[in-house]
Amino acid sequence: MLAEYGLIQQAEYGWVRTFKPVDRTSSTTMYRAILNDFPAYRSKHQVLKCTGSRLADCFSAKADALQLLFRNEKSHERLEEVENREKPLSILELGVGTGGATKYVLEQLISHGIDFDYTLTDISSALGTWACQCFGHYKQLRFTDLAIEKTPPGEHVDSYDIIISSNCIHATKDLDTSCRNIFSLLRPNGMLCLSELTRDIF
Repeated sequence: MLAEYGLIQQAEYGWVRTFKPVDRTSSTTMYRAILNDFPAYRSKHQVLKCTGSRLADCFSAKADALQLLFRNEKSHERLEEVENREKPLSILELGVGTGGATKYVLEQLISHGIDFDYTLTDISSALGTWACQCFGHYKQLRFTDLAIEKTPPGEHVDSYDIIISSNCIHATKDLDTSCRNIFSLLRPNGMLCLSELTRDIF
């Protein structure tokens, strides 16, 4: 690790210290920055902190790493969250439309090697059929009927990590009901990506 960060380098007679200065930023400051910059990995970093903050003690047998990891209920919850994050990212797109957003998101997921399940839905069966034909080569993708203005079926509740909706929700009769139904579909710490026009452009 020291070599990776350029603090030491291998010489003919062993390892030697380089002239690169050590970052004096405190570990607490860096930890808070990591949580803020990478919220999707919050649980993993919180678990790492359990032992990372006592790493020297763990290596010298002054502390038990397992006891640190399982010391209280909160620690158990964080470990469960990390375990659950190993599952494929579950994504729901409301209103596939012409598939512009779908195409972009799918390409990004594939290019970054992210394991995912992608569910498409649209009030138009014709657009749904078209989407299945257009994106049918993605084995992670499926189409389902889901009217967001109605109470979602139980199998969809608390099921999605990310919900995407582009210029769709404004067309529903009751925005409050639609938004409540959307949030019922999200898992804890899930994210809604909502794109809507906020002013008349015509």
